[in-house]
Amino acid sequence: MWMNEHDIKEAADRHREHPVLGPATATLKNLMEWTNDNSDGWPYWQPPSKAAAKLQELIQGDRMSRFDDERADATKAKLTAALAPVKAFRTRRSAEFEIVETLPEAPRVSYTIESADEGSLLLPKATASDLDSALEAAWRLQRYTERDVVIYDQARKKVATVSVVFEE
Repeated sequence: MWMNEHDIKEAADRHREHPVLGPATATLKNLMEWTNDNSDGWPYWQPPSKAAAKLQELIQGDRMSRFDDERADATKAKLTAALAPVKAFRTRRSAEFEIVETLPEAPRVSYTIESADEGSLLLPKATASDLDSALEAAWRLQRYTERDVVIYDQARKKVATVSVVFEE
């Protein structure tokens, strides 16, 4: 089913971190923006959207996929197949838009977790790609019953202060 501009932007935002749908939606959004800049627009010039038909099908899934963020049906092989007509279109039209095949790897960040009231080091370095992983590491500490915990990034910039209840 054809995706309008709102559908594309919404999907790009929703799936931006998904390993397959993130690149798929980013590519479709790039194609849509190029089409808008170089023609009457996405809704009116059909060749770009026809080239992206398989990409749109992959992104939309089976209509119930809207409620499934994991999307096991979205595979790397299906992404590669869906990108082929888009690449052919880009070559034939000498179009200048980016085709995204993989998401950039998330940077690894080292966090230091300290007790807010004592300033004592609870966890020297919790290496994580996101703050959620650092918070999870704080939850895994089981020496205390309740503490306010301060999390710093590798530059010693305060990232978060949270109250954590530890099981004994």
